[in-house]
Amino acid sequence: MRATSAVRALTLLAGALLAGTVFAQAETEPNDSKATANLITLPLVNTTGAITGNSTSAAGVGLDYFRVTTPVQALPGFYRHRLICTSTTVGHTVNIRGLNQVAGVPGTTDSAVQASVTTTTPARFIQWYTSQAGGELYVRVTGAAATTADYSLDYEVLTVTPTVGPSINEGARTITTVGQSAPQTDTDLWVYDSSRAAMVGFGNDDEFGTASLGSVLTRTYTPGVYYLAITNFNFANNLGSPADDDFRTGLVTDFPGIIVSSSATVGLDLDSLIGGVPATALKSGPFEVVFVSFDIVVPVELMDFKIE
Repeated sequence: MRATSAVRALTLLAGALLAGTVFAQAETEPNDSKATANLITLPLVNTTGAITGNSTSAAGVGLDYFRVTTPVQALPGFYRHRLICTSTTVGHTVNIRGLNQVAGVPGTTDSAVQASVTTTTPARFIQWYTSQAGGELYVRVTGAAATTADYSLDYEVLTVTPTVGPSINEGARTITTVGQSAPQTDTDLWVYDSSRAAMVGFGNDDEFGTASLGSVLTRTYTPGVYYLAITNFNFANNLGSPADDDFRTGLVTDFPGIIVSSSATVGLDLDSLIGGVPATALKSGPFEVVFVSFDIVVPVELMDFKIE
């Protein structure tokens, strides 16, 4: 960190105190790897300059790593989080870091699960999702020779309203996107339980044993509320791909509770069949994950049965 970073951080902190909100946590060197990452806890509300720093390269001391905690939210639900990089000398890149995966087993290689781009609005932001329980992730900022001014990572958080999907009977049920878009979207999905926690083994990228880029997931469900989290490749949480996924080397996150889309592509058809019932979904924003709720119920004939 340069001296100017410390000065700027103090200036932002003074302004925050006057406004009644404390923020502006400045990077401190060395923070050039996950092992030396600065510990950051984000606020509960939108905050300008939540993290500040300085980087003039994409290697060595230019690597600014942060281990970021998104705190527990007061209300249950899914939440979208953004860090938006701003600077008077633009040119920084922000990453969500994660791990590689080999044959369904998360590895140890530091990998870029998501990278900011200049073509989004706003430019140079990263985005991830959590439930009300929050979670942790690694964030990295790098610069270039021209990025001599300090950078600021502005924080945004908002609630996500899931699309209401079907009610279907309990038992073995299939969720599929195969044939639901033209051309076929390279979908990637995972199912979450009623508490919005990822269900182990309940994910699929590509239909097993085929060349299709669509997803097919057949699992047994008991009565309750579930959530389908769906986007295009690559979808990442901390869980390895199950054995009946045809693509088992997708990147994963370091910690549970985080949901990330690697792709900034927009306008993608994410329609699916949930237990044979159509569920409409559209990826309209960069790095977006769409959530669809669905109910698993006891068949009517069993509900009506009683012993006289």
